[in-house]
Order: sequence, then C-alpha cells, then structure tokens
Amino acid sequence: MPQVALQMAAKRKALGTAWVNTCWRRGVVNGEPGWFWAAEGPLTLGSPTPAQVLDWYDPVPPDGRPDVMLCLAEPEQQQGASHAGA
Repeated sequence: MPQVALQMAAKRKALGTAWVNTCWRRGVVNGEPGWFWAAEGPLTLGSPTPAQVLDWYDPVPPDGRPDVMLCLAEPEQQQGASHAGA
C-alpha cells in the first residue's frame, strides 16, 4: 500500500505522530469504526464506518474517485480520545 504510506506520512506531519498512532491503535488494533481505515486497490486495513464503506465500494463511483482512501478520526471530533485506552 505505497500510496497509503505516503498519505500517512502527510497525516503525521499535519496531525502529529501521536494522533496517527492513536487512530491506528483504535481503528486497527481495537477494531473501533471511524478511527482508521485505509484502502488501496483491493486491500483494506482498519475499521470503516458504514459511510466510508459505501463511499469506497460505490458500484457507480463518481468520476475521479481515487484508487486510495485513508480515513482518520479528526482530533476535534474525538474529544479526549488521545488519552483513551492509554
């Protein structure tokens, strides 16, 4: 998943490594929907929300849909999340 890796590097710069690690832990390790989900081609990783699944697997996707999707929880949407489960 090379394109996802590039997007994750950009998210680390924009949101901080600690936040990306929290999203990874909650979405991939703990399986909590909406924290981390990535898709590139046929590969997926993490726990998507129903809306993310519909967006990615739309049988008639809008023109220009990327072949890569990286969804992380936004820090302001998850109050106190960086301390949860720590």
